[in-house]
Amino acid sequence: MVDVEFRDLLLFGAFKAAAFWAIKFLHNSYRWRIPEKWEPAGRVSKLVFFPVKSCGGVSADKLVATQLGLHPPDNDAVMDRHWLIVSPDGSFTTQRRENSLSLIRVRYTSEHLILSAPNMKDLHIPLKVDSGNDIIHTRIWEMAIDGIDCGQDAAEWISKYLDKPGFRIIHFESLPPRCLNSEPSLQQITRETDKSAYNDLSPYMLTVQESLDDLNARLKRKVKIDQFRANIVMSGAKAPFDEDNWAFVKIGETVFHHIKPGSRCIMTTVDQETGVKSADSEPLNTLKSYRCKEPWGKSPLFGTNLGIDICGTIQVGDQVFISRY
Repeated sequence: MVDVEFRDLLLFGAFKAAAFWAIKFLHNSYRWRIPEKWEPAGRVSKLVFFPVKSCGGVSADKLVATQLGLHPPDNDAVMDRHWLIVSPDGSFTTQRRENSLSLIRVRYTSEHLILSAPNMKDLHIPLKVDSGNDIIHTRIWEMAIDGIDCGQDAAEWISKYLDKPGFRIIHFESLPPRCLNSEPSLQQITRETDKSAYNDLSPYMLTVQESLDDLNARLKRKVKIDQFRANIVMSGAKAPFDEDNWAFVKIGETVFHHIKPGSRCIMTTVDQETGVKSADSEPLNTLKSYRCKEPWGKSPLFGTNLGIDICGTIQVGDQVFISRY
């Protein structure tokens, strides 16, 4: 009798587990199904990619969107946020602590990434890193990721610029990416196909001009969209922060899906042209006064993190279509 009851309990438990995962699969299949109907939402007004995380961006009229981010059509080795500055203990370094990183300008040739900075000679980093260089282990927030060391010249250049010894530059190149869905806190909002290199979260950040206009109307000193370091800027939205309600975004034949709103931090207070942090912590304080939303915690929201469903080419002037939740 006991054996029969135990067997029934096991069968019931197995049935419940199977039903749970079947419902979850069906829910996600519906939730993540690319829509057939689209609503026009505006046009792309600016495209930017940031080869070195937290350094200056490169504006472009046309970019190629891949699973791991944007690259220019003429060079698929120069990917968005595929180079990273790390401190002596291996921690990733950004403008949150080193505001002057915003003054590093980046350009590229067919063979080199070139970094320029005030009072510094240009640094030429080979796009193809020596395979014998050290692998450096780091983390982007809670997730581990590696990089190939870009060599002693790069290390000495960035250490001299920051006036701090022991900093290095690493390159993601073709190492295993971060699988966002493997992080427990992200499993409800990401898919197994959502991957990234050195981005804070997803490979794409989209911002909307009308949302910036709404923010600037509340500020004594207006800010530029550059302070939000988005890859895709669009204009023509029906209302400020309409992007909160978008489930999918289509630009040309390229399709993106919403992962989460963009949580904002102290980096928004750094002027990208001067490298100076605002003394009054604006625009962050004003954002905090009206853009903190559940369930996203205490950080105010601006823009949206996107994953990609269909890769393709996007251009300034392209019409943006959306599908709502």
